Amino acid sequence: MGSRVNAIKGFFGQKVDNRNRLADIDMLIALPDKVTRVLIEIEERACYPKKNLEDVLATLLRNHFAVLVQGHQELFEVSPSTKLIVAGVGPNSGKRLQ
Repeated sequence: MGSRVNAIKGFFGQKVDNRNRLADIDMLIALPDKVTRVLIEIEERACYPKKNLEDVLATLLRNHFAVLVQGHQELFEVSPSTKLIVAGVGPNSGKRLQ
């Protein structure tokens, strides 16, 4: 099958539509059975923990992922064994209550 680089659209429900689309995911690893094994979300810019939690929640709410492969859309399922990896860069400074 080989590796592929394509946009990965996460959504909730059975139909891919902008009305039920959640934030995209950076990397999806699946076998030919179309069940997602690993999801990876990387926040490339420095952000606060709240942003990372938003990414995690949006990912957990998705039940399907759509990937455009060679001109047609392939759907990938999530399962209880799907692993989620979230990585990011923390802010260099911040404010705190005193």
